[in-house]
Amino acid sequence: MNDKELVSVFIPKRFKDDDVRTVSVNGRYMTIPTGKPFLIEPCFAEAVNNALLADELAEKYISSVAK
Repeated sequence: MNDKELVSVFIPKRFKDDDVRTVSVNGRYMTIPTGKPFLIEPCFAEAVNNALLADELAEKYISSVAK
C-alpha cells in the first residue's frame, strides 16, 4: 500500500493517559494513537469518523436533555 491510499485521521484524547484506540474493521485490527494526526487505510478512517460523529451526536443529545 502506498501513501496515496492512506487517509489522515485525528482522534482527540479524552483524558491524561488516553494514548491509543483499537479499531476493528471486518476482523482486522489497528491501534491508532490519539492526540495527533495518523495515516490509515480508508476503511479504518471511515470507522473512526463514524465513531467520532456518534460521540458528537451523543454529547449534543446529553446537553439538550440536561437543560
